[in-house]
Amino acid sequence: MSFRNWWKVLASCLDWSLRVDVYSAFLEKAGQVRPYFKRLRELRDELTGKLGIALPVLSMGMSHDFEVAIEEGATKCAWHGVVWTRGIK
Repeated sequence: MSFRNWWKVLASCLDWSLRVDVYSAFLEKAGQVRPYFKRLRELRDELTGKLGIALPVLSMGMSHDFEVAIEEGATKCAWHGVVWTRGIK
C-alpha cells in the first residue's frame, strides 16, 4: 500500500480531521510574520497534493497577529495569548 493510500485509509477508519497547526515567532509588528504564514499555507497546499487528502484546517496565528494569519489563509487562530499577556507591557 502506498503512503498516500495509507493516510487515506487511516483517516477514514479513525474519522480524523487532519490539520496543519503551527505558531510563528512573536514579532513586534504583526505584518512581519506574513512571509512565514504565506509559506506555511504553501506547505499545507503541497502536503494536500502529495498525500492526496484534504487538510481543510490551517491553524496559525495568535491574538496579536490573527488578522495577518486570516489574510494568508488561516481557518483557525489561537487566542490564549490574550490570557497569558493581559496587563503585561
